[in-house]
Amino acid sequence: MREATDLNAVRDQALALFNAGKLAQAAPLLANVLAGGSVDPDVLRSAGVCLAAFEHFADAEPLIRQALLMRPKDPVALNALSACLIGLDRPAEAETAARSALFIFSAFPDALNNLGLALQALGRLDEALSAFETARRRAPDDPEIRLNLANALKDLDRPLEALAEIDAALVQDPTVARAWYNRGNILQDLLRHADAVASYDTAIRLTPDDPGAHWNRSLSLLTLGDFERGFEGYEWRWRNPAVHPPMRDFPVPRWTGESDPEGKTIWVHCEQGYGDAIQFIRYVPLLHRRGARVVVEALPVLASLFRSVEGVDSVITRGDPAPLADFHCPLLSLPLALGVTATSPPCNAPYLSPPQDLSLAWRERLGKKRRSRVGVCHAGSATHGNDHRRSLPLKRLFDQLPTGADYYLLPTDLRDGDEDMLRDRPDVTWIGRQVENFSDTAAICQELDVVVTVDTSLAHLAGALARPVLVLLPYLPDWRWGLGRTDSLWHPTAQLFRQTAPGDWDTPLKSIQARLTEVIAAPL
Repeated sequence: MREATDLNAVRDQALALFNAGKLAQAAPLLANVLAGGSVDPDVLRSAGVCLAAFEHFADAEPLIRQALLMRPKDPVALNALSACLIGLDRPAEAETAARSALFIFSAFPDALNNLGLALQALGRLDEALSAFETARRRAPDDPEIRLNLANALKDLDRPLEALAEIDAALVQDPTVARAWYNRGNILQDLLRHADAVASYDTAIRLTPDDPGAHWNRSLSLLTLGDFERGFEGYEWRWRNPAVHPPMRDFPVPRWTGESDPEGKTIWVHCEQGYGDAIQFIRYVPLLHRRGARVVVEALPVLASLFRSVEGVDSVITRGDPAPLADFHCPLLSLPLALGVTATSPPCNAPYLSPPQDLSLAWRERLGKKRRSRVGVCHAGSATHGNDHRRSLPLKRLFDQLPTGADYYLLPTDLRDGDEDMLRDRPDVTWIGRQVENFSDTAAICQELDVVVTVDTSLAHLAGALARPVLVLLPYLPDWRWGLGRTDSLWHPTAQLFRQTAPGDWDTPLKSIQARLTEVIAAPL
């Protein structure tokens, strides 16, 4: 009897702490009550809410569901369940739970907030925005709701409104690190990278080990041309699973530049996309000149091309037996390890070349040149996170390109409707269908007068070959293209044509039209 009385006292104390918002103090007491065999729905629900608050969603869910078996119309428990399901990446179920809570209590701000999060995860951004706006009206002093509303506005490409909401949230509570981090992200969308760095700095002061803040800060620094601090921060990619997989286990230590590479074999392994590999393979000759023997682990479609790089002793591909090496180094970490982080990266183009027999074969295949040859790429990988901004419809591109040239379409895959357009354009040859790897594409580029491409690997390939390339850039460019400039620090033969507003392809296309008209008019 005494034990039951003691357990009831602990229960009452735990629930009092919970209701006072002291979740960290309530949680162990609630766990003790549950360990004593309690099936009280208040205890189950409160324990579940505490676990969810500390992101132990898998442990919280069964407790909350057990509480709902006894009280199926408890809006607080239903809302807590929706929060768990969002945390467990089950947004469709989270939507159902949040709507059930709102059916019982329509003015429940937290449930409206969770509904917005679920809808946002499902890609239903307009509905999510509506939920967050209603939640804000119900709870105007809740900074978390304003923060989520700001994120929804950002996702809908409304950054100025998003910034106003995030600033209002920070007035309410300036100690929320995530708000400063999100503010930095919004400022990036406004091309205010110096201000973004300041916001990330505040976020990092509040949460020094936040990989997202360090990573995005590095992107702004790189965009601004601050390569020394930018590449230092870029190493946080290995601690940020949202943007980069963790580093593999290697049988040799990592080379970070602290030891002399002379006489050592360094296993340089490619990472990220094709364009990144092509852009950064330029650093291998610098490593070789310091006396290192370099083994490059390349993506299969790049392997034969990378054998042409100065200082590459051998090329392997992922899955091959591990080479005998003293160290390994990620390709995009070479600038930092080499200490080559000045404002002007090495521009030793051409630093790639296709095999000579392949070049001769493509020259023969293309035949005698009759007029200017222009390579075209209108789209990159459809799975790229920024593809909806950087790619454009093939018809829209060709509607702006002047006649009088032979156009060669270089993507290996086309999108819906592209082949239909090509039937009406005898001056366009889809040559990409005949390409097996990047050596083929490189050999083709050598036979072209100029390449027109969106921001994809072809831009870096043409630059690495020192071929003239006209690059179409979205309003929010990748860091490597900098801001405002019409030339490239990385590729001297590149000209950059930028959108002047989000989605505005007309301005850069008209400029490219004028440049191509000059190319076509020039003597062969």
